[in-house]
Amino acid sequence: MPVLNIVGVEAVNPEVLKRFIRDLACKVVSIEELELKMVDVSFDLPADILRHGLGEEVIIRVFDLFIGPNYPRRTDEVREKLAQGLRAKVLEYFPEATLVEVPIYPFDPSWGFAFHRGEMHHLRS
Repeated sequence: MPVLNIVGVEAVNPEVLKRFIRDLACKVVSIEELELKMVDVSFDLPADILRHGLGEEVIIRVFDLFIGPNYPRRTDEVREKLAQGLRAKVLEYFPEATLVEVPIYPFDPSWGFAFHRGEMHHLRS
């Protein structure tokens, strides 16, 4: 279950940020070889320490994309497709970006993994 760690977009309008995150999740689940649903994609947006150049340099690190014998369709080519798709989505929202990086950090759950998903609570706006 991948976690997208996004750096460089903190100062964006909250509504734009919400659409951006939704569109990134849609991009991930649109890659059928990943066999993921929207609920499987998590996001982490740490506070940007520098606070300058936001939207100019955007980095999306994809952590914990499971690989291994239980995920045979998640090949190098599919992970590259994911990285390129996310890069393209960033450039749709930030066409003036001078740097976009999307490293993928695959993870084999046999290395050690625990999981719990409790009741889902949806925020109302």
